[in-house]
Amino acid sequence: MHIINPNAAETQMGGGEYPAAENEPLLAAVASGGDSSIQIPDPALTKKDVTSSTTKGTSFFYTVFNLAHTIVGCGILTLPFACSCVGLGAFMILLVVMGLLSLATLSVMVRCSEAQHVYTFKELAQRMFGRAGGVAVELTILVYSFGASVSFAVILGDYTTLVFAEWLPGTILSQRWFCVLIIAAIGFGPLSLARRLEFLRHTSLISMICVAFAIVVAIVRLVAPVDMPPIPADKQAIVFFTSDFSKLFVATPLISVAFAAQYNVQTLYKELRQPTPARMDMVSVLTTVAVGILYGAMAFVGYLTFRGTTPPNILRGYPATDILANLARLGMAIVSNFSYPFVQFPCRLGKPFPNKVHVPLCLGLVALCVLLSIVVPDMAVVLDLTGSLAGSAIVYIFPALFAYRFLSPRWKIPTVLLGLVGLALAVLGCRSSILHAIEVFGGQA
Repeated sequence: MHIINPNAAETQMGGGEYPAAENEPLLAAVASGGDSSIQIPDPALTKKDVTSSTTKGTSFFYTVFNLAHTIVGCGILTLPFACSCVGLGAFMILLVVMGLLSLATLSVMVRCSEAQHVYTFKELAQRMFGRAGGVAVELTILVYSFGASVSFAVILGDYTTLVFAEWLPGTILSQRWFCVLIIAAIGFGPLSLARRLEFLRHTSLISMICVAFAIVVAIVRLVAPVDMPPIPADKQAIVFFTSDFSKLFVATPLISVAFAAQYNVQTLYKELRQPTPARMDMVSVLTTVAVGILYGAMAFVGYLTFRGTTPPNILRGYPATDILANLARLGMAIVSNFSYPFVQFPCRLGKPFPNKVHVPLCLGLVALCVLLSIVVPDMAVVLDLTGSLAGSAIVYIFPALFAYRFLSPRWKIPTVLLGLVGLALAVLGCRSSILHAIEVFGGQA
């Protein structure tokens, strides 16, 4: 987690018109000095007409970065642990399989939208299930994206507090609540006001640089560890394929959710310059390959560093005194800050609200996420469970249902198999979350 893919800067297909000044993107309005004389496209125009009549669209290059940023978050830090659960060989196989499945669902979502000429999850669901189905899909994506939003706020507080407690002990910067409030006020709060993902393209580039830096730090610490405790002799072996089948139940959901981007792919497609399904497929393929390389590198290096003692979050394994590790933690805090608008984007109910509604809605969501992250910092059990259920539905089950209904008969068997995979992953994720809950609450008893 990124209530459906909103069309924040554009008139909805088949919907009514809104005042131009009210619907002009906030960032664009500032840049143009508040000029509200933009042309509102005819609701009867196609998606391509709307895109070309209102904006040049996002370039291929920046669409790749925006999609990669939607996919990659702090979940990359859990992948070395997933690798330690199943072994290097099994992990790489699972990574390729999950990447291919995610790539298939990204393509399916774009083609279903083209087939029905609607470009949100909600509208596709309404075409298939009726109005009630659209509401159900909205709620599913709301649960997933809001949970992810809270997670990013929690991670921001964790990393900044850990670093500043080491660098500036005893100061207000070492207080978790203060760090979260300040970053929300000057960071992800204002960014969340963007009406189009296109406006976040530069922050996506910065985030990918920060992720790459974290991988470089992991490589350096593999070669030149600093103040690292020795690995026990019985934990030093490098495992390629685990003999403990139950570990698949832990690793598979972690790898599966790491490729989630389906809730924003239609928005990115609409904003793409010269959008066609084939062009978007090229974006998806290039992004998935690049993300897979990043994931594989982090998992490989992290696992070789810690072997059988790999922690659930790789950066937690380095000492608090490690300067490079602290810089990597700050880098991942930046990633969380810039990722927040992407996962919050679907929470806006898929409607082009006027500014007087848009601003309070966005800032209200930010305030609620900040409050929860400060008051209830350890929400891992709840977020694990909702992420497993809603994530599997968004990434696999809903796209499979849409493809079964809206695409040609040759898609029938593959989509049935895809839906079954989604159900299996939901069950595996729930099982893992429940076991985690038992472990957490059992330890507190």
